[in-house]
Amino acid sequence: MKNKYPIGILGATGMVGQRFIQLLERHPWFEVAWLAASDRSSGKKYGDAAKWRLDTPLPERIANMTVGGCRRAEDYLRRSRRRHCARA
Repeated sequence: MKNKYPIGILGATGMVGQRFIQLLERHPWFEVAWLAASDRSSGKKYGDAAKWRLDTPLPERIANMTVGGCRRAEDYLRRSRRRHCARA
């Protein structure tokens, strides 16, 4: 597949969100395009907002992404044609 589908992960800083990141980071069809979490994490770099607990290293590309708020992400999904989203 030449082009990957952009996807977002709601609840990205929690354990399930981290597992989604781990599984999707090297997926041949999907690309993690945005991350969303609670208001407490919103606006921070993912590497600062999340305490990575998995046995694999946190991907550098993901660590440098800015976390958005879940409410803003849900509004985006309502307005967008891109409905690819993993909810943790």
